[in-house]
Amino acid sequence: ILPEHFPSVPGCYGAARMLAATTMGGDFYDFMVLPDGRIGLVIADVSGKGVPAAFFMAVARTTLRSLAFGSSGPGECLQKANNVLCVQNPMELFVTVFYGVFDPVTGLLVYANGGHNPPLLRHADGQVEALAATGGMVLGAFPDVEYREDEIQFTAGDRLVLYTDGVTEAFDPELHLYDEQRFIVELALKGGSDAQSVLDGIFQDVATFVGTAPQSDDITLAVIAWDPLPTDDFDI
Repeated sequence: ILPEHFPSVPGCYGAARMLAATTMGGDFYDFMVLPDGRIGLVIADVSGKGVPAAFFMAVARTTLRSLAFGSSGPGECLQKANNVLCVQNPMELFVTVFYGVFDPVTGLLVYANGGHNPPLLRHADGQVEALAATGGMVLGAFPDVEYREDEIQFTAGDRLVLYTDGVTEAFDPELHLYDEQRFIVELALKGGSDAQSVLDGIFQDVATFVGTAPQSDDITLAVIAWDPLPTDDFDI
């Protein structure tokens, strides 16, 4: 049920992949073109494994997608979705969610975070920064929670990497974690390519690190590249 392709938007390109640890995964991502032309970006991680997590994942994704088009921003969308999921949650699961709304014309990202790993922004000069935390709670646990918004301005050549903790908590045969620091170093060194190449490179680096160790959690990544088209300073 996850989207196969990033929306066709000039100057903005994306790629994503979810590698489930079992036959049914609880991670998900989503891309949506909103009525004003901005792009909704979602990545999420449901607690638990197997059929219950996959079921709640489908409910959470459908709920977020349906509410995104009628919400004033990411914070309101997460607040509404949380209230719905608190009611439609017989197995008492929860989901961490990052939801951002990106303007492909201006490069402005407005976002809210419901207990998820802060995405990483890799600048064209190789510097990597984590998006500021907004202090939001996981969805599905307690109703009537408010979700604060924040924003960040992209510059040309930036790459935004959304991920679940299956990346940083992947372990090798000696039980060493891949961890966030290795992830940041890999992104700084090799994160300047197109979105698909960045995605493939991270997955390959994780696979090389893990080696023969069994996969313990779903691994999900989404990469957004902003390479705005140049504007002409003259008339033809």
